[in-house]
Amino acid sequence: MLSKVLLQAVKIALGCCLSIWIAETMQLEYAASAGSITFLSVITTRWESLRLMGARLAGFVVTAFLAWLIFRSVPSRWAAFGLFIFLLALATNALGWKPTLAVNVVIGTHFLAKTDFSAGFVLNELLLVVVGTTVGFGVNFFQNNALVQRQIRREIASVDRRMQKILGHIARELKGEKEFVRTPVSENVWEETVQLERHLQKCLVQSYEYRDNHFASHPEYYSYYFEMRIRQCAILSGLQGEIRRIRQFPVQAGVVAEFVVCVGEHVLERNEPAEQLERLNTLLEEMKQTPLPRSREEFENRAILYHILMDLEEFLKLKKKFVDLLTAEQLERYWGKTKEKNVKVSE
Repeated sequence: MLSKVLLQAVKIALGCCLSIWIAETMQLEYAASAGSITFLSVITTRWESLRLMGARLAGFVVTAFLAWLIFRSVPSRWAAFGLFIFLLALATNALGWKPTLAVNVVIGTHFLAKTDFSAGFVLNELLLVVVGTTVGFGVNFFQNNALVQRQIRREIASVDRRMQKILGHIARELKGEKEFVRTPVSENVWEETVQLERHLQKCLVQSYEYRDNHFASHPEYYSYYFEMRIRQCAILSGLQGEIRRIRQFPVQAGVVAEFVVCVGEHVLERNEPAEQLERLNTLLEEMKQTPLPRSREEFENRAILYHILMDLEEFLKLKKKFVDLLTAEQLERYWGKTKEKNVKVSE
């Protein structure tokens, strides 16, 4: 984290200095503003800065027009600037250019101060935008993506271990272990699931940033992975709620618990859950062959178990969908496999 902050600070400082130097070399008025524009560009990702380049150039036209229209017509400077900001904010929001507002305001202050709308001064302002935005875009190419990727890989390994731990605790609870069921330990598992879900949200944001600092499409793999895990985590939370509704664990609970253990063993990133889904179908067929419940309570408890199996099926299908949507490049790069040879791997 410290290295990321340090790199960002260096990029901002060098980029702003370079922009001002270029603007001064070109003998532009308000050269320091080129540095401000670069700052507003560097704090975004590569894709965002690229998208903003066109929007800022188009936004400049709107800014210059509004400044010309208002500053020449309204005698009061403060009233003119207030009206300018009001209309500019409306226009940028309507056109989807809200991120360009800060740069447009900077340019607007120059027009307000000079009240000069000659071709020379308009060109001066346009060049400030071009210099500041271009330097910001160039500086954004210096990203420590390798470090970020290593951090994401560590997070994935950590998430897999935590999910295995949670599934292990769920299996123990289904087995009805006295030292575990409805004790502070089980409460800790519930809290662990909530904390994991929050952590996954942070990982997802990091994966989006990593993706947006690439022009290739394969880094979307990490975003898809964390999105899938977030949905699976929600299912785990629901499972724990279902288990707490069971008053007396029927015999079938032990079989379901063993299946949960199997799911936990195969929950790792680079594994495709076809075998677990097949085993689940077999388990469901076997449960249909068991004798009917003898009491209402047993019926309700077995119904909850069946619902738990349905949730586990959805849990596995989320992983299967994640695998099925991977491109050939993503399979090769992140799993070391080809699309044609997408052989089932024992998790």
